[in-house]
Amino acid sequence: MNQSTEEEAVGSDESEANEAVLQAIFGSAPERREEIEQLWRDYSPRFLQAADRPGFMLEGGPFEMVLFNSRTMLQIWILGFAAERAFVDYGGIVFIAGLSERFPAEDVLGVSPDHFNALIRAVTELGEVERIRDFKWPAAAPHPSRGKPSNLYGAMTFDLLVMAAAYVFLHEVEHVRLRSSSGKELSPKEEELVCDTFARETLLGRIQDYSMESGYALDILTTKRAMSIALASFLLFVITPSKLWGGSDAHPPVLERIKALTNSLALPPSDHFWIYLSSLLIAYLRSCGIDLPAMKSFAAKDICLELLARVPGG
Repeated sequence: MNQSTEEEAVGSDESEANEAVLQAIFGSAPERREEIEQLWRDYSPRFLQAADRPGFMLEGGPFEMVLFNSRTMLQIWILGFAAERAFVDYGGIVFIAGLSERFPAEDVLGVSPDHFNALIRAVTELGEVERIRDFKWPAAAPHPSRGKPSNLYGAMTFDLLVMAAAYVFLHEVEHVRLRSSSGKELSPKEEELVCDTFARETLLGRIQDYSMESGYALDILTTKRAMSIALASFLLFVITPSKLWGGSDAHPPVLERIKALTNSLALPPSDHFWIYLSSLLIAYLRSCGIDLPAMKSFAAKDICLELLARVPGG
């Protein structure tokens, strides 16, 4: 880390940031609390809220530091409500396709993409403005200062955002651990996939324990956490220029990272996870001007996989 990066972190409230990150992780995977506490004791990851600047900032590695800024957290927040819009717009269409065994492409094209596209543009614009105060907050997304929304979809989105944040922070914590350990050196691409696996396994690997302890249904817990990882993975499409969706020297293809999630799940073909991810893909492919595939199958899982096959750079 160079001097300028360290200077960016000066003045940040480290203890407050660390506590917020830990609470997001503990709330998202209560069954892993002891393991996470031990990881913090062993590697002392330091979450620092850096000074504001344009761009997307969330990076972990040397000196046990993970840097982020409030602008990045706001971008993730808006993205969550763009995903909610996609789910509202297309979720019912995907669900009914499984019942009717017909994917009504004309119904998809009949949905106005304006609300979703405006929120995606807002995520991009927020990353580009020189100062946050120059950014006009989108009317379609509640401001986080208002707390958890009270309506059904808003409350669901809030919960998914907390877990998605836990996932991305766990990913960065694994970067810290790997670079603090004296094990086999990984290539940048390998390291990204290892960090994805760690974050995913932390949220899903012992979920049955929490189900048994809490009494919450295992299928509902699994679906919700998987949806949050889908949201975090969807972030990759938005913050990565489309020309780099196929990967770079430092990052594997976006599609490879999402398929690692879909391949790891044993969820029913009609599960809400598949409907949610399908909705995000439909909305984002449309926003990018990419034609939807001619569907050969109609269960939500099959639709999701066919949509993934249409994503460039796979």
